[in-house]
Amino acid sequence: MELMHDVLDVRGRVCPLPVIDIYRQLKRLGPGETICVLTSDAGSPRNLRAFCQQAGHEFVEARPQGQDIAIYIRKKIIAN
Repeated sequence: MELMHDVLDVRGRVCPLPVIDIYRQLKRLGPGETICVLTSDAGSPRNLRAFCQQAGHEFVEARPQGQDIAIYIRKKIIAN
């Protein structure tokens, strides 16, 4: 896994609230930067994969982290 640029803890929150938080956080990152989302919602990988596909970001991977899940998302790179 490459260097993380940001971590967002949305544990205890259920969709769509984490998606809103992630959208706001991604706006602050530069193209190609990566965010790690910590979640306790078992449905988050599916929901965030769909969000990434729709928004053009890359869903890098989802990893178990204790009882939680760490989801890595790379912000889309805008081509000129």
